[in-house]
This record gives sequence, C-alpha cells and structure tokens, in this order.
Amino acid sequence: MRRNQKNPTPDSSCIDKRDWNFDTVPDEELVACCYWEYARESAFIRDLKGRCDDRRTWEMTIGQLRDFCGNDIERIQSIGYSAGVFLQGFFFSTETQPSSVNPNAANYRHPDAPVITGSFPRPWQSLSEQERTERSRIRSDTETIPLVPFERGPSVFAKWIAEYCDHQREQAFDQQARVKAKNPDIPETELWGRHLFRSPDMRTSLYATGAEVGVFRINWAAFTNEQLRDGFYSWIRDNRPRDFRAPDGRGKKTLSYRVKLERLAILRLLHRFTLDELQSACPEAWHHYSKAPNRRWRKEASLVPLHFREFLPFLPENELPRSWPPKA
Repeated sequence: MRRNQKNPTPDSSCIDKRDWNFDTVPDEELVACCYWEYARESAFIRDLKGRCDDRRTWEMTIGQLRDFCGNDIERIQSIGYSAGVFLQGFFFSTETQPSSVNPNAANYRHPDAPVITGSFPRPWQSLSEQERTERSRIRSDTETIPLVPFERGPSVFAKWIAEYCDHQREQAFDQQARVKAKNPDIPETELWGRHLFRSPDMRTSLYATGAEVGVFRINWAAFTNEQLRDGFYSWIRDNRPRDFRAPDGRGKKTLSYRVKLERLAILRLLHRFTLDELQSACPEAWHHYSKAPNRRWRKEASLVPLHFREFLPFLPENELPRSWPPKA
C-alpha cells in the first residue's frame, strides 16, 4: 500500500479529543461509556434519534408513533436495561434542553426528574457529571421489579400445577394402556423392565421468566434455621435448571472496556488519517497511542466491528460502524 509523503499537509484538523481519548473516564462510567460511544457509531440509532426529535411526533396517535419510531425503540430495548444508557432522552430535543421553569413548555420536566437531556449523539465526555452518573446506573430486574431470591408463589399457580400434574398422569396412563393392548400376554413387570411403560412426570413445578414455582415441603419442626439453610443450598445445587445458570458475580474487568474504547478511538483516527498523516495532523493522538510498544494499529481497528455487534446485536445485519473502514 502506497503512503503519502512523510509530512503531508493535512486536509482537516484533528478530530475532537473527546472522540479519541478516554483516559479520564472513571471506572464506574466505563460500561455506559462503551454503550454510548458505540451507539454513536450506528447510523440506525442516529436515524432513530432524528425521528424522535421530529416535532411531528407531538401530534401523532399511539399507532402512528409506533410505526414512526416505536417499533425500532422496542428493537433496541431487546438488549435489556443497558439500552437505557443512550435511549433515555431520545424524545428531548438535541438542540434545546428540557426546561424545569415553564410547565407549559413542550420540553418541560419536573425539577425532581433525573438529570437527562437530549444530548445523544454528542460525545460521552461532553455530558454533565450528573448526567453521566445517572446514565451509568444500569439497572437490573432485582432493582426494578424488584425480585427476591425466595418467596411464596401466587395462589393461581396451585391450580395450574394441579392441572399440569393431572395432564402428565393421564398421558402416562394412556401410553401404558396402549402398550398393554399391543402386548396382552406380557406381564406388566416385564413391560416395565423393558422400559416400554412411561412413568408420569412427578415434578410439581412450573417455570416462567427464569423462576420456578412449585410444591415444596419444609420440615420446620425437625430442623434449625441453619440446617434448613444448608438443606436448601444442597437442593439448589442439585436442581438448578441448566437453562438458568447462576449470574457471574465477578463481572467483566474494567480493563476490557477501556481496551474496547481505545480500539474505537484508533479506528476513528485511522478513518480520518493514514498513520503518516496522523503524525502531523494530530501529533497528540499519535504520541498517545504510539507509546505502547509494537502497537498493531490496523489490527486494533479491525476488532471494532466485532465489539460493535457485541454491544448492539439488534442492528441491521450488514451495518458497520460509521468510522469504518480505516483510511487506505
């Protein structure tokens, strides 16, 4: 690949430092910063923000609003609570901030409302400290619903469990009757031995949204709280469904998010400049990232589309970051 002369005259100034230097982003903001900055790279999300910004939405019916932008909002929400990092404030104007002074203003919000503005897609580091703190608080079901580890199930489940058990028993008995009719001369003990008879499913539980509601027996009179706790823990280890793995309490190391932000920064720089151009057009960025020995600039940049899909899996199949590809 042919490069420009050693010290070319740049055709534009260096990009905003907030787009390529994330060193001052606190650890507690790194996850949210990743979602925000990678979302800024999406043409789909930017287009949706533009539609939400459209003043015509103020006069739309619910059906019209769903067709205009609501379906795409739900598409983004499929990733869960992390979507709120950048979705919050989408219906606030990008140019004017919500007013807490005039209750009759179209962009009025209660003064006690969270400090959220329509700032997307501005750089994360351009937001106020209060807003970054609010957006960095990625919630979970245990906070929002809230969930508790163990409680009594609602009474309606008792009826459903009974119906389920009766249905399973009827199916097993019908199957045994059919097998017996086909083998009238074979004793039932032999049919059981051949595994031709099927036993009814004896589980007395129903599963929904990651939870189990069932019939359980607790021997309160025979055991202390500590013994019951140990027995319950043993039962959990033996009976946790394979589909519901225990959450990993360790989480991801903050370093991995810093690395993903650095790779995005490198792609943004290489999208605008070749390495030779970068040295003269944006020497501060060049020195910042060339400090690492044997840095493989293009390989770092090539990993950004993978992170892009990791954070935003709902995007159209062929969408790539806006800063792709690196400049040849």
